[in-house]
Amino acid sequence: RLDLAAEPFDPAALVESVVELLAPRAQDKGLEIAADLEALPAMLIGDPDRVRQILINLAGNAVKFTEAGGVGVTAAWGPDGLTLAVHDTGPGIPEERLPVLFQEFEQGDGSASRRHEGTGLGLAITQRLIDRMGGRLDVASRLGEGSCFQVSLPLRTGPDRARPPVPRLEERRILVVAAAAFEAPYIARRLGRAGAEAVVVETEAEAAAALSGEAKFDAVIADRALGDAVVRGIAAAARQAGVSRSIVLLSPFDRR
Repeated sequence: RLDLAAEPFDPAALVESVVELLAPRAQDKGLEIAADLEALPAMLIGDPDRVRQILINLAGNAVKFTEAGGVGVTAAWGPDGLTLAVHDTGPGIPEERLPVLFQEFEQGDGSASRRHEGTGLGLAITQRLIDRMGGRLDVASRLGEGSCFQVSLPLRTGPDRARPPVPRLEERRILVVAAAAFEAPYIARRLGRAGAEAVVVETEAEAAAALSGEAKFDAVIADRALGDAVVRGIAAAARQAGVSRSIVLLSPFDRR
């Protein structure tokens, strides 16, 4: 029997805690793991332990099956309530396996499945929890390209609580230099929500070309995972282009 609590919890803090929990496991495999939180209520009413279990199961599976690239976790609030999505750059799931994916002990086909035991049981429990909450789980996957598991939970909003104001960056152009499948676009989204225009490039050469263009930038954000020499080159090009602020974004490996 799955009993559910009904208590207030902070959805942003919950998602961030799951990503932090899984970060060492992802980093040990050389994977990126990142989160993007969009317009979430300060508090929701529900069972935070069960919501956390759902997200850990889905994001943990994504880390387990992904061998290169990374995992992205997004959370948003809308007409369907709380929507959580886990994207990965893993092997993908054959289309014919999707209808039976949530049966106990069922796994995606192929050698990757045989390397990891118990995934099907975790997905079956996840589906049961979502059903118990009156939610839904959708899966989209392309073989060789990755998967997306999206959960919608019809939770209620809780007591209002003031959040720190988001800095406004209207009329600012910011260059983001990062070869990261999820963190770079997530940073661009956050900057966009603050009113800035964000341009994302992956290499030092692309950054130099962008900085030498007619449209000027107010700031540059560079991922240190590109390498110290590359970041120094980008910072020098930014100074030469008259950029007033250069920010070095520490990679997860530097933070450990």
